[in-house]
Amino acid sequence: MTFINSYSYCSTYLVEKLQIMKKILVPIDFSPAARYGFEFAEWLTVADSNDLIAVHIATSPPYEETLSTDHIQRFKKDQKEAILQHLKRFTTPYPDHNEEAFTRIQNLRCEIRYGQVVQEILAAAKEEEVDMIVIGTRKKHSLWDHLFGSVTTQLLIQSSIPVLVIPEGCAFKPIKKIAFANAITGEETTTISYLEKLAKDWKADLQQVFVNTMPYDFLHNKQEVWEVPNQELGTQTINMVRETKLEHGLDLFTAQQDIDLIAMMAPHRDRLQRFWHRHKRNAVAYHTHLPLLVIPAVDK
Repeated sequence: MTFINSYSYCSTYLVEKLQIMKKILVPIDFSPAARYGFEFAEWLTVADSNDLIAVHIATSPPYEETLSTDHIQRFKKDQKEAILQHLKRFTTPYPDHNEEAFTRIQNLRCEIRYGQVVQEILAAAKEEEVDMIVIGTRKKHSLWDHLFGSVTTQLLIQSSIPVLVIPEGCAFKPIKKIAFANAITGEETTTISYLEKLAKDWKADLQQVFVNTMPYDFLHNKQEVWEVPNQELGTQTINMVRETKLEHGLDLFTAQQDIDLIAMMAPHRDRLQRFWHRHKRNAVAYHTHLPLLVIPAVDK
């Protein structure tokens, strides 16, 4: 099976354009988690005058074989209209938000698509040429999700554009401090450039952090500041934290620095390395209470 994970415009997306959120796609499944994802995307839309597309992926119900083609088409039309009305109600601000800036978003569009959820989200992102997917994720995930992947997990694996994950219960607040979890693989230059531009647009401070999980280093200082040379960007300041698990090290650093958003890169790797890095990335996505921005590596 071929997944939609290599858009024609994505190879130049980060390298040449470094385009920052002009159009956002937010999947809606009408869950409480989706509410947090949508409201976060809505505030970003207000702040940066972006286009916002709310999309719901529906499944076609089974039909009686005795129904005529006209009846089936009418039923499909009625079903789509009902879902669209539900989606429009979902994306309408609550009455107690009347005083807030996003009471009336002019550039909001609601879409209904049918098919497999992840593939249709990616197809919509490709067709609309969006710059970012914003998705809310549940606090609790089942064993099935951990083994085979939730929608969020699959998007993080397959998407070739940045995905911003909003944990359920994470209300929007202005992004003033961003922590980039730098794995120091040598592939991060373009990602850092992208984040620097994003931080500039948001008037935010960007800090880099490396979580050192090597046990033989634990006798040394818990935290250090490294100066790492970069041929394109110049010397980079990286905060090094020693912890046994990536998510615990990020917890320590984000709490100390009062971070508002964590950013990670999804690098190119062979199959085994991809599995290991995916496990660490998903652990952070399931664990963190902060928004998590996952940025795909760029095709060279």
